Amino acid sequence: MISLIVDPRTVALEQECGWTGEVQLLLTVIEDKLVGFNLQEKFPTHSEIEILFVNEEQQVTDAILTEQLEKALLIYLRDYHAKENMEFDCCAFAELVAGVKRESKLSLEEYWNLSVKDRDPNSGEVIFLLSDDGYFMHAAIYIGEDMYISVYGAGGDLNVSTLKQMEKDFASDQVVFVTKR
Repeated sequence: MISLIVDPRTVALEQECGWTGEVQLLLTVIEDKLVGFNLQEKFPTHSEIEILFVNEEQQVTDAILTEQLEKALLIYLRDYHAKENMEFDCCAFAELVAGVKRESKLSLEEYWNLSVKDRDPNSGEVIFLLSDDGYFMHAAIYIGEDMYISVYGAGGDLNVSTLKQMEKDFASDQVVFVTKR
């Protein structure tokens, strides 16, 4: 079992291009060893993963992972974590979760149905953050407890953040639900 632990503390994230953001501290437990997620060079092949939220009072709750999200996380950890694959970004992770096979990065609407975010999301739902003029800024997947999981930047690693953090980090004015066409 791989356990990803979402800590209530936030950490600053900075990429080589100068972009900065704020994400939740993410830890991992494998074989009873607690390690910072980004310090874990390689993940062993496992068939199970869980995400645990720790609040300020040190109470722990489980994220409710859909089967597709669990599979996508295990594939990500096996094939993409810490490999700086510049072809893999937030949209590629969302596609992995939703089972979208996109041949072109030119038109998201060819592969996704977009709808106004007019309700609270369910676990495993994909959202896109858009600029005020409708340009794609970021994709993330809801995992519960007002938290979203995504890959920050091309070749980036998994991060967990609140919607408010992502809206600020990506200068987003619109949030939409998306589903596979």
